[in-house]
Amino acid sequence: MSALEDKSSKTEQPTEKKLATAIEKGQTPVSREAITFTSLLAMLAVLALGGQGFATALQGWLAGLLDQSGSISLSDHDEARQLFADVMVTLGALVLPVMAALAAGGILGSLAQNLPQANLERLAPKGERLSPAANARRIFGVAALVELGKSLAKLAVVGAILFYVGRQQAADMAVTAMGEPGAIPALALHEGVRLLWPLALAAMVLAVGDLAWVRFKWRRDLMMSRHEVKEEYKQAEGDPEIKGRIKMLARQRLAKRMMAAVPRATMVVVNPTHYAVALRYVPDEQAAPVVLAKGVDSLALRIRGLAEDHDLPVIENKPLARALYDQAEVGSMIPPEFYQAVAELILYLQARGRYAAVAAR
Repeated sequence: MSALEDKSSKTEQPTEKKLATAIEKGQTPVSREAITFTSLLAMLAVLALGGQGFATALQGWLAGLLDQSGSISLSDHDEARQLFADVMVTLGALVLPVMAALAAGGILGSLAQNLPQANLERLAPKGERLSPAANARRIFGVAALVELGKSLAKLAVVGAILFYVGRQQAADMAVTAMGEPGAIPALALHEGVRLLWPLALAAMVLAVGDLAWVRFKWRRDLMMSRHEVKEEYKQAEGDPEIKGRIKMLARQRLAKRMMAAVPRATMVVVNPTHYAVALRYVPDEQAAPVVLAKGVDSLALRIRGLAEDHDLPVIENKPLARALYDQAEVGSMIPPEFYQAVAELILYLQARGRYAAVAAR
């Protein structure tokens, strides 16, 4: 069967078991746009809370470096090495919190979508990854076109924001550099935050749309055929044919035991051919009558025929036979609400002299 036919046959929504199995295997929907948004948000939080301190520290360091610029000789390897180390340490101390915020935001964005799970199956080599046809579908398929569309949309949004917001900021930076160079770090921080806010808002809009898309695609990729749904049901609940066969055998065994017990009955209540209930009551054996067998239609006829073969009393009482069949259980005493009705039948049989002989068997 071709891949197209396989895909067209998957018309059923994935079951809870299919979804849980996919999650266990690490096949979870993950939105990269959501991770980008949380990273930008974390970076904005760091810059908004500690940015002024970063700008002040950078301004002080640059001022000290400029003051000592006349005494630094780059021709001296030791001084050049020391200057390079100082620059790296200072810039690292300023950039490290921002990078840490980016990493923490990305991790939180990923954890918010799915909890991490260890799964080695995804690391195992798969032959389909070497298939030219499969790779072509990944490159030129609908998912690839959607990713291309998202990339183009991001480029367009970022380009528009940089153009409209960054144009005025560049002019402000140029004016500040001409008039008061020492204010450049603080201004750069302020303008950087101003630029990041619209980027973060655009990232949020993209993240919302991407979250909906990846979850829709995830469920669509897990769609099942009717055959798969039936097979899963069989595995979970058991094969219906086997279960039906087991029930049939159980009914046959029960019917065989009941038919073997009918000759021990002291009376059979019938209606007149649709229902039959065989009862046994001997005061020395039990406190109340016990149901030895019961049946409907063909089984009722067999119970009645066996009772007649053994010369057992057969009493026609339509309401009582139907009620006993519905409420009494084979091998158990009859419910108390039937005591009076059955006692009247026993008295009737005793008066006719038939009950004592049967009970003595």
